[in-house]
Amino acid sequence: MDKNAPLPLIVDLTTYRVWRGEREIELSNLEYGLVQNLAEQVGKVAAYEDLWRDFWQGGGSFGRCERNAVREAIKRLRRKLEVDPKQPNYLITVRSQ
Repeated sequence: MDKNAPLPLIVDLTTYRVWRGEREIELSNLEYGLVQNLAEQVGKVAAYEDLWRDFWQGGGSFGRCERNAVREAIKRLRRKLEVDPKQPNYLITVRSQ
């Protein structure tokens, strides 16, 4: 087994629990909601604006403050889920062209 390979991330949608390998990860309600949303659309890109509308009930304009709120939530989640948050395996940012 490759010791550098990422541990499996397990999201149990029925019990609202998340594990990395055998270690359960403690998440806030918001963080779990983000994980659940992203787990349900694995392989697809989730736009910050869509996450803002879904989890912060944001309406109206989507600007720098709103983008930063989503970015910070994802950053906190990365610190909890990833072995190395600077080289993520699960939450990968896709920059728009």
